[in-house]
Amino acid sequence: MNITMINSVSTDVYNQLGLYTPAIDVWSIGCIFAEVLTWKPLFPGKSVVHQLELITDLLGTPKSDAISGVRNDKARKYLTEMRKKNHVTFSQKFSKADPLALRLLQRLLAFDRPTPTEIRSRDKGHKTRVEITCRKRDKE
Repeated sequence: MNITMINSVSTDVYNQLGLYTPAIDVWSIGCIFAEVLTWKPLFPGKSVVHQLELITDLLGTPKSDAISGVRNDKARKYLTEMRKKNHVTFSQKFSKADPLALRLLQRLLAFDRPTPTEIRSRDKGHKTRVEITCRKRDKE
């Protein structure tokens, strides 16, 4: 198994800068979950701009209210001025994934993400058991 080290900033730093929200954790869980499903990093960007390109290639261009919530001025300007993109359906991108997994992944990887509490309470009253099995990695 290859382990890829990525640059990361601890939650404490985001807290000190006033940038931390639970949405960061939800997004991170979505990225990790996608990697579990595909055995590949979902957004292996080489720069911030490349990362934004990869994200919008999958999710499409964010709506203006989502863009206005972006705290980084350069990223907000870039997203505002970028050409409009349509989203890719998750069933296309993750064709081998279970429909329940896709539904969860779509919620985790959205510009306007739910909180962890909202994710847990969404199907309140429904007993859903999710079993995760790992398939063997395809030969490259």
